[in-house]
Amino acid sequence: MRANYQANRSPFFQLLSTSQLEDLHNASMEVLERTGVRIMSPGTRELLKNAGARVHNGDVVKIPASLVDRALASAPNRLVLANRKGERRLFIEGYRVYFGTGSDTPFVLDAGTGQRRKAVKEDVARAARLCDALPNIDFVMSMGLVSDVSSQSSFIHEFEAMLVNTQKPILFCSRDREDLSRAVEIGALVAGSMSNLQEKPFIVHYVEPISPLIHHKDPLEQLVYCAKNWIPVIYTPGVSAGGTGPVTLAGAVVLANCENLAGLVVHQLVNPGAPFIYGGTVTVLDMARGVYTHGAPEHYVGSCARAALGHYYNLPIFGVGGRTDAKIFDPQAGIEGSISILMEAFSGAHLVHDMGYMATGLVASDEMIAVCDEIIALVKRLLRSMEITTETLAVDVIHQVGPGGYFLDHDHTLANFRKEITSLRCMDRRSLSAWETEGKISFMDNIRKRVEKILNEHTPEPLEDGLFRRIEEMVHSSED
Repeated sequence: MRANYQANRSPFFQLLSTSQLEDLHNASMEVLERTGVRIMSPGTRELLKNAGARVHNGDVVKIPASLVDRALASAPNRLVLANRKGERRLFIEGYRVYFGTGSDTPFVLDAGTGQRRKAVKEDVARAARLCDALPNIDFVMSMGLVSDVSSQSSFIHEFEAMLVNTQKPILFCSRDREDLSRAVEIGALVAGSMSNLQEKPFIVHYVEPISPLIHHKDPLEQLVYCAKNWIPVIYTPGVSAGGTGPVTLAGAVVLANCENLAGLVVHQLVNPGAPFIYGGTVTVLDMARGVYTHGAPEHYVGSCARAALGHYYNLPIFGVGGRTDAKIFDPQAGIEGSISILMEAFSGAHLVHDMGYMATGLVASDEMIAVCDEIIALVKRLLRSMEITTETLAVDVIHQVGPGGYFLDHDHTLANFRKEITSLRCMDRRSLSAWETEGKISFMDNIRKRVEKILNEHTPEPLEDGLFRRIEEMVHSSED
């Protein structure tokens, strides 16, 4: 037997073969060259035309495969995100997987009353503070689309609420380029300078095209701004098979891929080598109800196919998980949340967002975020697989204990049990008699207690007082 060796193989999978991925890529090239995309920004159309694309019927741009090849060659294949203090935390490379919340739900499920209501700024702050304390939530998005401030300044208020309440990396949205530049200015202030922010980014911008194949002026301007200023950007389509895309999953994936690649081409033409994150959502339109589903099995297949394409292109990947079509936390929410997290993790998507989404993305829930944190703990243990070394094989230990012995008091157990056995916060492992004696507390009772305890007791590391006041001034100036 070898003295020491390792043979752990994490259970990642690739949904599609290399030849199938080539078919998806080639079909995407055909759509980009033959059908084209609508580019609703004159400056961006001119940029593409000068690079070799063809403009038809005013705003339809047909993009040759050579431009896509050039963009893929120049786009970085890894990205490292820091926390607010500039400490490098998320290494987006290979098959490393990280989890975070979602953005901009109009409603929240109030943990106190159990009722749905419109989201307010304090909800964004609460969710960020909760995520700051949860060990398996790696990055933060706003969750709520705040209704208690002007719509003209809502996104910058969301950004402030996250920034003040978590150290973790922040993914944020903005209304337009001016909104975006203000958020970046605030980020640079916190980082100490724009160059510090670019070197150790703790913010990532999220922006979307419109399916099918429409790239509006505001998202394009935000994409260009991020490229010029070296701010990591996620350009993510949201295709519903049978609605805004072909009803076949392969066709919907091709459509989404075209939208991604068109954005990548623009981004890399502006600044070759600037950080770009590939991804997006492909799910189905429920034909009986006209609903863009979050829990359909086709959604998981579409998302895993997108991750497979991201790995095929060797790009950082944005994934989707931890969300449900359920309206309250019930078995449906647990099933859909668990399967989506597991599938995204095994597909190797790097940044998996939307932990805590309910009701097809209309409602955010602090309790669902905490449920997802518990699910992720299980999934991370699965990803870790099994370590095979002389120490873990424990042949000498088995010999020492011998037939009929007991391992509980052996030094080997004491040295290894913490890293071998996952300890969960809310799932109940007591004996039946102990559970009955101690009040028959349910899983959701434990979740609610945990959320309440964190929100009552956890205090994120504060910003310096002068810095906090300066940020407040910049946020309120957006209302003028």
